[in-house]
Amino acid sequence: TLDSIIQCGPLPTNALCALTSEVLSALDYIHERGVLHLDVKPLNVLISNSGSAKLSDFGSSLIGNNASRSVTSAFGPSQTSADENTFEVRGTARYVSPEMARSEDPTPACDMWSLGIMLLQMITGDDPWKQEGDGASMLPKDCGFQFMCRFLAQLGKKDDVLPAYIIENALQVRQSQQERAGLSVDPPASFAAVETVLLLAQRCIQRSPADRITAAEAVTWTQERGITGAYT
Repeated sequence: TLDSIIQCGPLPTNALCALTSEVLSALDYIHERGVLHLDVKPLNVLISNSGSAKLSDFGSSLIGNNASRSVTSAFGPSQTSADENTFEVRGTARYVSPEMARSEDPTPACDMWSLGIMLLQMITGDDPWKQEGDGASMLPKDCGFQFMCRFLAQLGKKDDVLPAYIIENALQVRQSQQERAGLSVDPPASFAAVETVLLLAQRCIQRSPADRITAAEAVTWTQERGITGAYT
């Protein structure tokens, strides 16, 4: 899985570009067909023997009219509640979007938020919720949705949803983690590609869902900037 690769440190530039491109294509494909994954995270990205990325585990996915509280799972009617107007929060707390944590109606923007968190992990090999200073995480490793709701409510009082530390220092964190893991540091020629993926991550984790880049827009945007290739 992508999760096991990230545990070894930041992804090399070719892998970062290739896997970003393939996950984006997968999200674009399902969003175009009205499917929301709602649990995008490294553990749900499988890497084949040939190096291709496959988005897996659609157990939390939804399909249909996502503007309504009455939603239908991609695998049949939702068993969330006897009240059809009640929506159950789905996904994994560390990757869930702020609006999902508030049990608001799911949209494709929820998947893009989760993608943004995952991209930051791919870039840095580190916890996106890390604090500046002692390096402690702002979130418990296995935090639940109730904790996440309170946490996001507190962050909502600030200008940024994610701590500025991991965004502003992502490239420095990447180099530090590469050195710590004994990996080769990026050559200057690859800086532009890494910065492009970082900018994509920033466009995915905008506070307002309406301000986030869509999967279709991101596919075009990254291709225009050379974020393609094969992971080997």
